[in-house]
Amino acid sequence: MLDLSHIPNSQQDVQIFYSNGTANAWQTWQKPRKCNYVYIMCIGGGGGGGGGYRGGFDTTGAIGGGAGAVSRALYNASILPDRLYVQVGLGGAGGIGGTNANIIGTTGGSGTRSWVSLQQQAGAIVAQNIVQGSGQTAAAGGTCNPSGGTAAGESAMIQTSGTFLSLSIFIATAGQTSPNPAVNGNVTPLTSQITSAGAPFGGSILATSLSPEIPSANNGITAGNGGNGITSWKPFFSTGGASGGTLAGVNGGNGGNGGIGSGGGGGASASNAGTIVAGNGGKGGDGLVVIISF
Repeated sequence: MLDLSHIPNSQQDVQIFYSNGTANAWQTWQKPRKCNYVYIMCIGGGGGGGGGYRGGFDTTGAIGGGAGAVSRALYNASILPDRLYVQVGLGGAGGIGGTNANIIGTTGGSGTRSWVSLQQQAGAIVAQNIVQGSGQTAAAGGTCNPSGGTAAGESAMIQTSGTFLSLSIFIATAGQTSPNPAVNGNVTPLTSQITSAGAPFGGSILATSLSPEIPSANNGITAGNGGNGITSWKPFFSTGGASGGTLAGVNGGNGGNGGIGSGGGGGASASNAGTIVAGNGGKGGDGLVVIISF
């Protein structure tokens, strides 16, 4: 059917795809009529924070989850098919805090990557089908290590990894790595990416000119859960969760959950007395895919 009077429509069509909570689930994008360009942004899921260490309430332990990567591609609409398939990455589950039976908390789950593909696929995404992807290696979940450590963010997508990406104007940035709490447990968001890592034990998400502080509970004074990360839509960015707090003689606090694509906070350590347990890690934020046609 012809468009009325052949008048072009210059309005943007914005479609936002969220995770539906199911791994390997596909959603469908249909190309709008009369568009000339298609812009696709993919954000991968953040890693979950590690479970806390039960061996001393002031001991360095759980690491926050790494942040999801972000990639952007601009296509001439004429080279894309009328239908594409979208898979949105999931955030990793938080690790379980240490107990009397297992003093080392479990590692947080890795995030999963986001994809836009020519076909729905049950397993690994084939390079010939990739129209867009969030990154190369998924964001790592935080570990529980009394000596400290880091959790890597999702590595940046490489244009040559997808056949069709070579036809786009493309830019990609890696996700932020959660720092070593033995060195500096605080995370500063918006330093290199619009997502951020979760804070390790004892750390907060620091305030910037755009984002508020997401505090950890006050270690050694009160025990409690770390603050959840935020997602801002205008301007668009997200932050990771802060770590849980701890106090001698009580359970460790849980790490906060990450905003979209950001890492979960590390769970708090706890003393090794009685039935005391360490805190759980926060969940990594699910990814996101945005497709804008104009």
